[in-house]
Amino acid sequence: MPNSIRIIVDTSEIDKLVTGIGEALAKLKSNGTIGKVFEKELLDSTDRAFKNETDPNTGEKWPEWAPSYVRSLMRSQNAKTKGKGKGRKGNAPAKMHKKLQLKGMQGGGLRSTIQTTTEDEQATIGSNLDYARIHQLGGMAGRGLRAKIPARPYLGLDERGQNSVKRKVGQLLRQALASAAANR
Repeated sequence: MPNSIRIIVDTSEIDKLVTGIGEALAKLKSNGTIGKVFEKELLDSTDRAFKNETDPNTGEKWPEWAPSYVRSLMRSQNAKTKGKGKGRKGNAPAKMHKKLQLKGMQGGGLRSTIQTTTEDEQATIGSNLDYARIHQLGGMAGRGLRAKIPARPYLGLDERGQNSVKRKVGQLLRQALASAAANR
């Protein structure tokens, strides 16, 4: 075939680059860098959920306290301020606390018990308090399981956190790519 053409391309440099990228990504996973990005964003998202009293996954506001619970807070507040002129009339205690952060709650409030762990490219967040699950998911509680506790989700990755993870992991990948290219 006199009109045929044959081109041979040496891909060894590209193969080295691909190998370098794979090694750089494996290092990011194994040294926990990606997991640490997720850990930080999960904590920040959880802090925003407590501050704004919203579900980090949907952005919906948490349900209000039950009237019976507000009354018990008022009784407690009035007992603490009795005779000191600091009581308050109306239907709310003088200092209504942020939901799930009341210092009088076991351990100083749910937020103070949030812990994280990281492994490779994985991050875990949660609390070991007995009531942590019921506030995240909702359900029946109390004596005889007669009190219905609405879900007040506080764990999750909100949209701001998701965008931050994407941006930070993208930066890490670009750095890994640049490093792999420079070393080949």
